[in-house]
Amino acid sequence: TEIYTLSLHDALPISSPENISASLGREAGAFFNASALAEAFQSSPDGGPPRIDPERRARIETTIATLDSAIEETEQQPPFQSFESSQTALEFCERQLDQFTIVLRALRTARLEYESAFDPAVHLEALSRFDWQAADAAELLALPPVLVLETAERLAQSSLTSFGRALRSGRPIQILVTSSGLYPGDLSGSIPDFGYLAIAHREAFVLQSSLSRPEHLTAGLAEMAGKLRPAVAVVSVPAAPEHDARLATSLLYLSHAFPLYRYDPDRGETWPDRFDRSEERRVGKECRSRW
Repeated sequence: TEIYTLSLHDALPISSPENISASLGREAGAFFNASALAEAFQSSPDGGPPRIDPERRARIETTIATLDSAIEETEQQPPFQSFESSQTALEFCERQLDQFTIVLRALRTARLEYESAFDPAVHLEALSRFDWQAADAAELLALPPVLVLETAERLAQSSLTSFGRALRSGRPIQILVTSSGLYPGDLSGSIPDFGYLAIAHREAFVLQSSLSRPEHLTAGLAEMAGKLRPAVAVVSVPAAPEHDARLATSLLYLSHAFPLYRYDPDRGETWPDRFDRSEERRVGKECRSRW
């Protein structure tokens, strides 16, 4: 049998159906079509499988390495990145988006190569101009949020330049500012209204809410988390642990010293369209009905 098999291999071309069947073994016929394999082998001049273009091979290998590295890095990332400075957050966000642009280009390349549709004459130049701003919303939302944690008192004592720069950047940076409200000590100084300052930049999402209205606060923060633009949440909190949280923060918005609202540039082109003060109106109706 061995002599017959050897003579069969010598007598038949390497890419013949018989030779392929003998090479794969008896059971292979249930899984492979030897004739189809032989036809595929013969499509190459040397009788072997078609060889991939070296340039394409290098591009595919680079793409795979980029995506593997991105997956490994993603598995090690925290659910969000928090900072105490708007400037530091902005610098980190810039680096994150630059790196993400490389990953997005690799994803586009992988999809084109998977469909054998990559045309270097067309796609190399197009991908060189592609950046994160052309990405899908779902892709950008996969990035860990960049969060700045501030207090109104600390922010008022520092330069507002970095705060304004972050709001004008167009980058998806979220700033949470806690405000302890108005107390006798505040009358000697002036604490800016950071909600109004943020709205003045026009293109930032702004939430002003209170711990005493958890429904409004949680709904606003959930909406803010889905924004791909600068966003600010100014939240009223008690001035000290011994204060009754609900009473202290409720008095602020009931007196209209700290109105509750959402300002969303995505809601429309006009100012009335962009504002949502439904919570203020609802609370007002509740108060009037009780009195």
